[in-house]
Amino acid sequence: MGRPKLLLPLGDRPVVAHLLQALRSAQVERTVVVVRDDDPDMQTTVRQWGGTAVVPPAEPTDMRDSIQCAVRWIAESYQPSPADGLLVVPGDFPGTRAEIVDRLIAAWRASGSRIAVPVFEGRRGHPVLLAWTLAEEILALPEGVGLNVLVRRHESDTVECAVETSAILQDLDVPSDYEKLQHRFGDQSS
Repeated sequence: MGRPKLLLPLGDRPVVAHLLQALRSAQVERTVVVVRDDDPDMQTTVRQWGGTAVVPPAEPTDMRDSIQCAVRWIAESYQPSPADGLLVVPGDFPGTRAEIVDRLIAAWRASGSRIAVPVFEGRRGHPVLLAWTLAEEILALPEGVGLNVLVRRHESDTVECAVETSAILQDLDVPSDYEKLQHRFGDQSS
């Protein structure tokens, strides 16, 4: 992208602000964002939009490493109970909407499952909701192994939540993704 993709402008605010606003509007108690030490603009933006910026002691090598950092920080800061959940939302999924998050939470609670995933036309996407009881398993994931392995391991304890939007599948990786996002944002604004 040539610059930090989560700080790209989308309407009147950065991409990450849309995600943080959606989480704040949903039934999410706290939002923790793992941010690099050398990215003060991201740290400021996260705080500005109601999130907690957590700077890891060493730069994360991958998404699993970032998630593990967040899990450790949450465990130390809040001591979650076994009834709590952990919503994992990649920062580059700016199409995440409060309604989707709330439906996912409702499906997770109603099912009693340990994991809930949104599904659009048979394809699983993000965010993923995990019972806090899986925190130790998250922390035990070895390098190079993502949360998808954990979801597969607990397939029989996973509920799928059907949604009507492909936004759960669409991340922001290349300039054409950003162009599509701007177009979609413009369509929703008008």
